[in-house]
Amino acid sequence: FTLYVKDIDPKHSHVEFFETNGIIRFKTNDTKFLEQQNIQETDTLFEWNVEFYDRVKASNCSYKIKRCTMEICLCPLETSSVKKWI
Repeated sequence: FTLYVKDIDPKHSHVEFFETNGIIRFKTNDTKFLEQQNIQETDTLFEWNVEFYDRVKASNCSYKIKRCTMEICLCPLETSSVKKWI
């Protein structure tokens, strides 16, 4: 799945994967996004806990930060059959 936020600071951003959820931490300089969150400070660390609908193999999951997005790749456990993740 993809998180659409511009200007994510890769030095202060990280995703931790667990079998049933993930914790997304990031900072951004995107003023429009910060205004939508009613936040004035660009050094705010966002921390979002995302629950998955199915279990994943955390060690095989990954993320990549691009200019306008954070792409998050989830790898299902071999016993999983559900296609919907979040």
